[in-house]
Amino acid sequence: MTIRLRLAIALALMSSNSAFALTDDEGTSAVQFNFANPGARSLSMGGAFVALADDATAAYANPAGLTQLSRRELSVEGRYNRYSTPHLSDVEESTDGSFETTSFHDEARSSTSGASFLSAVFPFEHATVALYRHELMNFKTRFDYQPENAFLFPFHSRAELKDVAYGASVGWAVGERLRLGAGIAWHDFELDSLTTRDADNGVTTRQRQNGSDHGFGYTLGLRYLITDDLSLGMVYRRSPRFHYKVSASTDEANPGGEQVAFVNKQSDFDIPDVLGVGVSYRITPAFTLNFDVNRVRYSQLTDNISSRFAPEGADQTEDGDPALLKLRDGTEVRFGGEYVFIDMPVPLSLRAGVWRDPEHTLHYRGDDPFDGNAEVFSARTGDQTHYTFGLGLAFEQFSVDFGADLSKYYDTFSLAAVARF
Repeated sequence: MTIRLRLAIALALMSSNSAFALTDDEGTSAVQFNFANPGARSLSMGGAFVALADDATAAYANPAGLTQLSRRELSVEGRYNRYSTPHLSDVEESTDGSFETTSFHDEARSSTSGASFLSAVFPFEHATVALYRHELMNFKTRFDYQPENAFLFPFHSRAELKDVAYGASVGWAVGERLRLGAGIAWHDFELDSLTTRDADNGVTTRQRQNGSDHGFGYTLGLRYLITDDLSLGMVYRRSPRFHYKVSASTDEANPGGEQVAFVNKQSDFDIPDVLGVGVSYRITPAFTLNFDVNRVRYSQLTDNISSRFAPEGADQTEDGDPALLKLRDGTEVRFGGEYVFIDMPVPLSLRAGVWRDPEHTLHYRGDDPFDGNAEVFSARTGDQTHYTFGLGLAFEQFSVDFGADLSKYYDTFSLAAVARF
């Protein structure tokens, strides 16, 4: 494989401010994860909801909170996600023969929308049960790279990724203060990415990742009432590992003719597990503050990472050791609050929040300065700060909420409604 081809793959991976699948491919390198809880109300409070968890979205956010719901509920949420995906812009060779970038990122803009959360809640005497559908991921992007120098081949890449969970959760009270919850979810996963690269002398290569898979995940939750106004929440969410097909082909033997596959293998996509701890304090009957800390195991995504161009069973380190490309686990810090104008004929809630998204960019973790990935994967994008806001109206048997989450690379807008009966 030429250094230009290898470097194109490596740089495209490095430049993404997002999580990765387990091959070094441009398409999936752009995938952006956002582990905010469902619901416009939660979104507008910075996603800090583990300890509060007092509406139907508790079925996913923290099942222990379901015990606070005393009436049957039907809820629906729609979300619009707007992505600005950074990708490779330019690269040039330094005097010692290594490579350095001069402007890392162009941006490919894309968006998705749809019904992101549906649920039905049924309170019983000793427990509360919820059924739900939650869209964990709905991401798509496409971008082109047309170099102005002689070091890289031009390419076009697109990627679509979706994961929908169908779940059931239950929450029950254990004594006066302790609430426990658990849930199980069936995940429906789909991945489709294609990168087409124009090499020298009319040669075209294609790298494809595609497939659908299913699996079970589970959620465990706890909520403890320290006082009537102060609560502690904990949640652990385990997601499944999915399998998909990886292939690569070229028409090198006959430029412009039939593609001949030289890679056909299987790879994994392991959605990171999340452990969250939160505190909720009701300062007054109208004013509540929430604080969450979530540990996200991003490192699971690069366990057993493999080369995109090496067949199964072949030496994966021929053009650099992909095992030295690592993601590190990250800690999200979320803070938000809600103020309710309870004296209005229809109570109006105003909400705002902020949260810190830890940097989870792929980095070279070796100590060999001559490794092709050493300089390419040395850049840092830094943590990203998200600012959130929203409002809601609560009628006797119906409520409607709006929320927004704004950041440098990822904006989300949410509209949700709940009917109680």
